[in-house]
Amino acid sequence: MPFEATELRISLQKLLIGLVLVMVPLSVVGLYITHRSEQSLEQTVGAQHRAVSQSISHTINQFMNDRVIDCTMIANETSVLESIAAANKSHKSMADAAIKDQIDHIRKNWNAADSEPALKAILTSPASRVLRRRHQIDSRFLRITVADQTGATVAATDKPVDYLQADESYWPTVYAAGRGAVTVRNALYDAASGSHYIGIAVPVQAEDTHEFIGAVYALVDIGDLLRQLAGEQRSSAAKIILTETDGTVIMAPGVTLANGLKSEEYTAVRDALADVRGRQTGYITTDLSNGGRNIVGFADTGAQQENASLSWVVMVSQDMDEATAPVRAVGSFASLMVVLGLLMLTLTGVYVLLHRREEFEDIEPLGENLPPRMAPST
Repeated sequence: MPFEATELRISLQKLLIGLVLVMVPLSVVGLYITHRSEQSLEQTVGAQHRAVSQSISHTINQFMNDRVIDCTMIANETSVLESIAAANKSHKSMADAAIKDQIDHIRKNWNAADSEPALKAILTSPASRVLRRRHQIDSRFLRITVADQTGATVAATDKPVDYLQADESYWPTVYAAGRGAVTVRNALYDAASGSHYIGIAVPVQAEDTHEFIGAVYALVDIGDLLRQLAGEQRSSAAKIILTETDGTVIMAPGVTLANGLKSEEYTAVRDALADVRGRQTGYITTDLSNGGRNIVGFADTGAQQENASLSWVVMVSQDMDEATAPVRAVGSFASLMVVLGLLMLTLTGVYVLLHRREEFEDIEPLGENLPPRMAPST
């Protein structure tokens, strides 16, 4: 059977229409898919950073709860309860004015020689020996002070800065109008020892009436906690930032509380923490002063309660380009293909417009000048 050539003729105008009908929808779909992929990746990274920040927040809460339990156990020591009870009992036989005069006399001469007998009685008491033993067992307890119902010191590991604990900032919250409440104070830095610490105060209450009868206040070193978080930082590509509620950095790469710096990320996170939807999302994207766009997961410690002033914010921050690096090349390639397709379509359209009056006169049918095929010999 002789070969019959097939000829396909189509006008450039129809070709252009076909390309428009195919390329334009494909380009739009490609751009949409690329955009959705970037959004999906941002959500995935944000959820991961939120999970890390929540895990760190849980670690901090666990540390704080354990130290509060330790302080409560100290408050329930027999010798501590006996010292508080003895001090309160001695005041019952005195008029309020006489109690005030006695306390004022010791307080005014606390750093003078006149206070030596009172200080010696405090530091050599059975309760003070128990406190020092606790310090020796657990060096995280830097100082421990016990006060009676009036706020006067009755036992301590070391000489307190002030004799009357009622003058200290923690006292109103631990006293709580006579109800008694646990309070945890924000982190501080001691330049002399280079240590970071917090203050924990727990009330001592009467067993039968639950009336406030005294308090135990401890300065607790948080160096172990910060070192643990620093270890997690070394294993993470993102920055772990721990701040107070005013944005002061407690811990961040290359930054400690001693630097007294404010976190730029916290400014953006603060508004999200005050919003229900922001808390549910758990991450934000924000432009920082260095010109980069960052994605920041966050969680607060949840420690801020009535009569407690400690509340830290944990943030996990990463540059958006760094976070999306694994798939950014794929997205860029897809965008490039879309651009090239639209460019080819544009060039084809320009060609058609420039040659719209030309016809296919010089195109000969396929096979027209081919030599005749020889019949097969038998």
